[in-house]
Amino acid sequence: MNMLMRLLTGFKLGSIFLLLTLLTGVVHAQSMGEVIRSENMPDYPAGTRIAEDSEIKTGDGQRIAIKTQQGDVLIANQNATIKLVKPGFFSHLFGKIYYFISSGKDRNVAVQTSTATLGIRGTKFIIDTDQADNSKERVSLVEGALNFDSNDDELFQLYRQRELDEFELYRKQQMTEFQEFKQQMMEEFVAYKASIQLEAGFALQFDGKKAVRAPLDPSVNSEIEEFEQFVAASRMQ
Repeated sequence: MNMLMRLLTGFKLGSIFLLLTLLTGVVHAQSMGEVIRSENMPDYPAGTRIAEDSEIKTGDGQRIAIKTQQGDVLIANQNATIKLVKPGFFSHLFGKIYYFISSGKDRNVAVQTSTATLGIRGTKFIIDTDQADNSKERVSLVEGALNFDSNDDELFQLYRQRELDEFELYRKQQMTEFQEFKQQMMEEFVAYKASIQLEAGFALQFDGKKAVRAPLDPSVNSEIEEFEQFVAASRMQ
């Protein structure tokens, strides 16, 4: 004991903490936030603290909403997986997850998928990744702005969805190969890109490095509203 005290007096406060950590073997992970509501997930009741580097998985019929210490809200739908790596950085592994990212001066928030790293500026969006092939994903942006950077040196192949007027659409529908036309001709190549900017009201559909920019599906707003209500209900419980 006397030896320990003599050692401690020779160290500054930071060194004391390091020494005690080495002696006790105790390391406390930083808290990322807490569960504000879950559905059919008894291991994650409201108030459960979520540590840094935690991986959260949902199964059939399960949902969970997490609020970070920075005020962001993440809602994982059923059969989804997300990893809360560190403050301001999340890894989207697969499934459908709703992101409500709070705005703030000099905030750097990013979400990494298998295809891209999304730089975020105070925004509301959904990422839906195919469970069988996580290179296939759709990012739907409701509010704010997103910047997509390639995770490797390979460039994105950016396309945009063509918009047809009613007459042209009707005429094309008469073609026996309409479905093939729809697949091939309604996508117009734009450019090869190392990064892609996306504004509110649009979505990017990824299939590997191919990215198709299209107007937001009308159903997205109702989905967002439903999950906002899911979170709001937690405040009344």
